[in-house]
Amino acid sequence: MNEQNLVLIAGGSEAMRNAFSKVFGTDRSIVMRWAHMRKREEKQLCLVEDKNLHTEIMDDDDTLQLSKDNTTFEIAIKLFLKKWKNQEQFIHYFSSEWLESKNGWYEGLEMYVSSTNNALEATNRVIKMKLH
Repeated sequence: MNEQNLVLIAGGSEAMRNAFSKVFGTDRSIVMRWAHMRKREEKQLCLVEDKNLHTEIMDDDDTLQLSKDNTTFEIAIKLFLKKWKNQEQFIHYFSSEWLESKNGWYEGLEMYVSSTNNALEATNRVIKMKLH
């Protein structure tokens, strides 16, 4: 095993993330499993009063997740934050939780990881949504 390429692929467990960082250092990548991120974010849509916006926000989030690299993700995030700036509570949650604390949830991070199931989980979710 090459420790230089060591990456943690995990859910949102703070204990696991902290232990990994303590043992291997803070310069290692931590990839958040997409399904875990999305599920946690959906629960916070209550911060957006207009329920008609919920689906559009999550659709935009799905698009963000498919960013192919860091540059694309950074541009897409700026557009996302600008578009939803009037949803201040949700944007505050999103920024602190998914951009500052746990920012390893988009496909472009795959360059660090030989195999995750983020793309599979995203595709599976889309198929399930179409069936319902």
